[in-house]
Amino acid sequence: MICNPLNAGSFEHPISTMICTVACHVGTALAQSLPTATQPLRVLAFAGATVTNTGLDSGENTGVTAGVDLSLPSHRGLDPSVEVRGTFPFEKGSVDSQKNVLGGLKVALHHGHLFPYANLLVGRGEITYPGNGHGVPGTPIFYTESSTIVVSPGAGLDLVFNSSTTQPK
Repeated sequence: MICNPLNAGSFEHPISTMICTVACHVGTALAQSLPTATQPLRVLAFAGATVTNTGLDSGENTGVTAGVDLSLPSHRGLDPSVEVRGTFPFEKGSVDSQKNVLGGLKVALHHGHLFPYANLLVGRGEITYPGNGHGVPGTPIFYTESSTIVVSPGAGLDLVFNSSTTQPK
């Protein structure tokens, strides 16, 4: 029996017509009963002051760290996002200045207004040495600039003040 709701009256028995009509509309009813996404992808921008201990001759930089998070669909109570951030010194210190641009994955748990998270970011870091550069002890070599790949695992806690961005428990 082929179900065609436009020609449903062509069956010989009214029960066949009813079964055909119900069978043709079950897919529509099921699709309307399934939950849909309740929140679109979010973009979160952030910025903050940064003091970096460079680890070289007590060097310190004061700068700004800024970036964006693009949230991805939640999965099993986890809120994943893709994050891109950069740290740029505006007071470069007398020993060295460090800047970086990183990107990677961030995964948060959702507890009302609190979002504890862990992230793994990878990118490029650059160190610039002022003046004639930084000398390598015992050699006539002076570094003026160096760059490398940076791998930055981290964890933290985000606090959301806007109640419309929280999900019920």
